[in-house]
Amino acid sequence: MATVRLSQQLHRQLLDAAKEKYKVTNPEPNQSPELMIVLRAGLQTMPAVTAFNTMLATPTIQNEMATKSEISLALNRAEAGNVTEIRVHNITKHTRYAETGDPTDIYCELDTPVQLPYGSNYGSYDVSIDSFDITVRDELHSTLATAIDNTAAYQEKFHHFAKSINSVLEQCNTVKQLLEVWPGAETLLPNDVIQKLHTKVTRKVDAEKVRDLSQFDADAANQVLLTSSLLGD
Repeated sequence: MATVRLSQQLHRQLLDAAKEKYKVTNPEPNQSPELMIVLRAGLQTMPAVTAFNTMLATPTIQNEMATKSEISLALNRAEAGNVTEIRVHNITKHTRYAETGDPTDIYCELDTPVQLPYGSNYGSYDVSIDSFDITVRDELHSTLATAIDNTAAYQEKFHHFAKSINSVLEQCNTVKQLLEVWPGAETLLPNDVIQKLHTKVTRKVDAEKVRDLSQFDADAANQVLLTSSLLGD
């Protein structure tokens, strides 16, 4: 097996890959599947969106849009488009609101687009929690508030995981040494690096010592990689 040095560039690649797999296995609070379902349903049934779509479908509006009038130009600019980046304003059910009285925004990226009235060509699509239909607003508001409350705890766990991976990478000079400490890391390696490994043998490292120095939990890290793989990453 050839000696492949764990360069700074490869270090960053492996760390970034591990982070991405962690997020696949453990979705951020504002990206949880449950939140995506409720948010998508809410966006598609907003009263203003329903009224907008009804207006565009009326014969009078359709006929006007076929002309070259100023009204037709305005109406054609008002067509719906695909939206994936959403920012919901005026969230007040989160814990911090009771302390500060300040409403909070939350940004979410939809897994699949939703057709909404045209907005800006860049940035997030801004809506207010008050714009959602009353039949879904309370549940959505609570779900968004919970996501806001859970963000700090999620970030702490994510940073702990990333720090652990980074510490292991720093303790290893070669890819061979890394795989002796953490065999599961092979799933993170680029194809060209894997090919280079299979030519000659390199020196061994005290895997147990590296694990102790970095406080690395190989079982926990392997679980993230396995679950990510099962989820189709």
